[in-house]
Amino acid sequence: MNELSWVVFRQVETIRESLAFTLKDGAVDWGVTKDINFYKEWLVDQGVPPVVAKYPNKDEKICFLSSIDNFISNSYPNYMLAKSATCASRYSYEDIGKSRSGIGWDNLPNFVITAAFIRLLGSMEQFELDVLKSLLYYRPNGKSEEKFGKHILADIDVITEEPNKDGDYRKPAIWTWMKKSAENNHERRKILKNVYGLEYAPIEFENMSGKNIRKFYNSLYEKRNAIAHGRLGIIITLSDYCKAEVFLLRLIERITKDCKDKYSLLI
Repeated sequence: MNELSWVVFRQVETIRESLAFTLKDGAVDWGVTKDINFYKEWLVDQGVPPVVAKYPNKDEKICFLSSIDNFISNSYPNYMLAKSATCASRYSYEDIGKSRSGIGWDNLPNFVITAAFIRLLGSMEQFELDVLKSLLYYRPNGKSEEKFGKHILADIDVITEEPNKDGDYRKPAIWTWMKKSAENNHERRKILKNVYGLEYAPIEFENMSGKNIRKFYNSLYEKRNAIAHGRLGIIITLSDYCKAEVFLLRLIERITKDCKDKYSLLI
């Protein structure tokens, strides 16, 4: 194994370890240690044959990491060789494979928090898509329309609409062509701003100015992208996560208010 290959194997290994130990020591336990058969059945339901560890004069235990290792090695014969080569630093350099992950068996809280952080921003992106689709359906003329009359309550059927067999949408039809570009953060927000005049930043947040609020918003996505694309080992504290959630809640509050005030649309 050469140096660049070693780095990515180390990065993947720390992710695998974090997954295995987090599952076993919390996510599957639900806070209470279960009987060995419970873990066996859970792994079988997940499609992973359980590996039982046997120790002299001790109870048998299910090893989640070994179960994952064995499952992967059945599809990738060189896996165990690669794994053994990554158990310790092979080179004199810093172990950047592990540091890029920002996680590992010794940093499980960051594994959980960063995973939640990525999903948190994902929920905001989906909300933005829902808002745009609803506006295009109920207010297709955008800000060029002067009066909107009585308030309209956006129907959940609009955002849950499935395309027909040809891949076309009807609520509205233009969504068939716009959906893909709208899934890009920059393009979606450009449409929302240019067509509907909606600003994507809270009016206020922790006494920051408008410029700094946007800077903070951009920093959230920079961290998300660094984590999701394996660029840097980002450490996100629990307070960082909570702060990001407050920011997004305030942003949602502004968007719903603007939709109501500017377009008489109840989101």
